[in-house]
Amino acid sequence: MRKLSDEKILDLIRSVHEPDNRDALTYLYREYFASVQKLVVNNNGSVDDAKDIFQDGMLAFYNQVRQQQLNLNCSIKTYLYSICRHQWLSALRKRKVNLEINDHEPYVEKIPGIERAIFADEREVLIASMLDQIGEACKKILLYFYIDRYSMNQIMELMQLSSVPVTRNKKMHCLNKLKKLVFENPVYKNNLRD
Repeated sequence: MRKLSDEKILDLIRSVHEPDNRDALTYLYREYFASVQKLVVNNNGSVDDAKDIFQDGMLAFYNQVRQQQLNLNCSIKTYLYSICRHQWLSALRKRKVNLEINDHEPYVEKIPGIERAIFADEREVLIASMLDQIGEACKKILLYFYIDRYSMNQIMELMQLSSVPVTRNKKMHCLNKLKKLVFENPVYKNNLRD
């Protein structure tokens, strides 16, 4: 594959054609994985850790581009490396490894807002995980109410419930299940604080 400009990579990711998306991701992996692998392996990690971190970083980057939430003020190489670096630091903290990261890349810089963007991504993963644990019906009701902003009447119809009061009770039951899950699980409780 030929050398692609950052703009071309972004165009391929934004494309509605799956082969374009795949070409962009293949290119990113081929061009930028080695630097992330070196970072992870040189800082108490394995090649498998590097693959996981890079995949998560690419997914975060891909989602930000697709959802038009990316305001890129540096190269894709720098941005992607910074995402992966932050994720590796986070993984080391969770493993209780306290060390200074040994960066080998001269282009690493502090990118404004990257921690916020990655933290939002990590939160989304945690929330999705919790919603999966409370059951499909509860998940749908809470997403309809809090994300889609549907009225109780709309939710009642979508979920084929008998009345608005029954729908309200079901929503409260689901919300209580979610709250209980958060309070009983320190991983969720600690990561969703603020």
